[in-house]
Amino acid sequence: MFMRAQLRADVVGNTFNTSVQAAKLQEKRTALRRRIDNWRTIQAVYMPGVLPLLTDTVLSQSNSEDEIAAERIQLWLPSSCPAQIRTSGCLDGLSNKEWRLRRAQADEALNDLRQSLCVQAHMVSFKSRNTRGQRPNTRANGFIKSNQLRTCHHADRYRRARSVLLALDAEHEQWQTVLKVLNQTDITPLQGGLYDPEKKRKMKSRGKRRAGERGPETGEAYQLVSWIWLAPGMLEPETGAKLLAEKGFDGGMHDGE
Repeated sequence: MFMRAQLRADVVGNTFNTSVQAAKLQEKRTALRRRIDNWRTIQAVYMPGVLPLLTDTVLSQSNSEDEIAAERIQLWLPSSCPAQIRTSGCLDGLSNKEWRLRRAQADEALNDLRQSLCVQAHMVSFKSRNTRGQRPNTRANGFIKSNQLRTCHHADRYRRARSVLLALDAEHEQWQTVLKVLNQTDITPLQGGLYDPEKKRKMKSRGKRRAGERGPETGEAYQLVSWIWLAPGMLEPETGAKLLAEKGFDGGMHDGE
């Protein structure tokens, strides 16, 4: 699945422009199609209810003039099958196994997203303090842009995994309180949500604020911590508050009430 998603992302990013790159693309597609053929053999044993769907897919491909690229072939995992086929046309427990796999993928993607945001914050801070001159700034901006692309990739991985979890289990809300909907506003570095005493001191020294600069009612120096930094694998709410207090940010998380 990862190989298929990565190849699809590379094709969308148009990273195969030269003849050598085009040859590598064909090699990757051939290797992926070979894996899909092996998967079809296994699928016939553990998911016999999918065979009618596979037959319809083959017929539609035969009627099409253009061959479907390997990265666009439907795998027909339990999550993409109708509920009736998941219940009666698959081996018992198969849907649960995919749910556990997707849960692990969502946790991994969320952890990679947090690490990427930490790297991003460090790179921006380092560039601001130490980088001077056109060439060093250009190189630093290139590193930052590459990291931003990785951040977007991790966010997309999380969203895809969560959408599959919803398809497999939308009734139970317990896991949904942990793996929440990831909005673009949630993808923020940790320090964006900490209490900044230096910022508050500077604000007081001005004596007044312009109307356009006013923050929330609790004060502009107080900002909300994104839920991604409080999810399991990073900080539990109690542990997170304790750690922030130990680092001198006591009172830095505001519940918005």
